[in-house]
Amino acid sequence: MLPQAPAAAAEAVAYPDIEPTGVSIASLHFKLRGYHEPELHTISSLAEDIYNRIGMDTGLYSFLAGQSYALVVYKDSDEYTAKTKQPAGSRAVASGGSLYTYAGPDLAPALAHHIMHMVFNSYMGDKAAALQWLNEGLALREEVARMTDYERTLFQTTQNNQLRSERMPFSQMVYVIGTDEQKRRQDLWYLQAESVVSYLSKQGSSLAFAAFLGHLRSGATADQALSSNYAGKFDSLKDLESTWRAEI
Repeated sequence: MLPQAPAAAAEAVAYPDIEPTGVSIASLHFKLRGYHEPELHTISSLAEDIYNRIGMDTGLYSFLAGQSYALVVYKDSDEYTAKTKQPAGSRAVASGGSLYTYAGPDLAPALAHHIMHMVFNSYMGDKAAALQWLNEGLALREEVARMTDYERTLFQTTQNNQLRSERMPFSQMVYVIGTDEQKRRQDLWYLQAESVVSYLSKQGSSLAFAAFLGHLRSGATADQALSSNYAGKFDSLKDLESTWRAEI
């Protein structure tokens, strides 16, 4: 992980589709393609539940109501790896408005993580590239919400231990991009981004958080967006950093 200015968003990659023998279904906000219709209905219900949770957490109800995304469900991990070329341990990958994965009992956390990425990127547009700490913090927060109790306890223990001894200055956090998302449950930058986003979201209503995101989308700086929507609490990232540190 090296300090670097946020770069422009990478061009969306269209990974290979399922084989022609597959089937398709549609739900309110997702179009799914896969091989087994009952399996797709199960994943569709999970995706819609995650989507509703994202609406409650971010306050982006009106934006989410008009959006639609694609879920490509490969037959198994072998087809997923062969077609996406993702590294070992990858469970899902999002590109543009499509998410590629495969079914299994461990799907929910990764699905939540990458649906949040798709929502953030589509909402923020070209502003998303400069807000990677916020993008990853939101995605990891949604992932944590879908972990098993054991996974969540392990994650929070790791997070608390690292942040108490290795906290990163916010001036660095906003210009650092984690280089290995597969290690996000142990990597300091990801752990801190999730902690900061979760802390901020608890400082006001979901509508305040939505307004904060809206100001960033309109081109406001983080300082401007904070002072406009969290007046009396934070006038800048420096203020947020001070109060967040006191809570760790």
